[in-house]
Amino acid sequence: NRNAKYTMIFSHGNAEDIYLVQSWLQSYFLKHVNVNAVVYEYTGFGEANGNIPQEQSLYEDIETVYLYLTEIINIPADQIILFGRSIGSGPSCYLAEKYHVAGVMLHAPLMSALRVVFSNLRWTLPFDKFPNIDRIKNFDCPV
Repeated sequence: NRNAKYTMIFSHGNAEDIYLVQSWLQSYFLKHVNVNAVVYEYTGFGEANGNIPQEQSLYEDIETVYLYLTEIINIPADQIILFGRSIGSGPSCYLAEKYHVAGVMLHAPLMSALRVVFSNLRWTLPFDKFPNIDRIKNFDCPV
């Protein structure tokens, strides 16, 4: 949509794939919000090739999408919004800590992987995955 001011990078949840997300976005979300949306598949998920998904590969996937949008398509960083649902909050928080974006939307985010099981943890252990709770404080955009 050439009239849309923002482009949203959508990072889906664990029990979803690009097909399910695309249907939901077109049927509900994009009817009410004037944004362009990029939905990408994690390496090893759905139809995407690759090994078993790893935390680092999810970070590399979203960074590839972001760099494509900003360096190839020339979309300004301040016109990119990140949307992370469930496990998709991990790559979204990673990217928002590393790069400037217009904003971050988190739907059912993880504080961290271990905190899904052990909600009483007060700090992030060195081997924990997706330490979103620690990254959010470093964002330079609205959440």
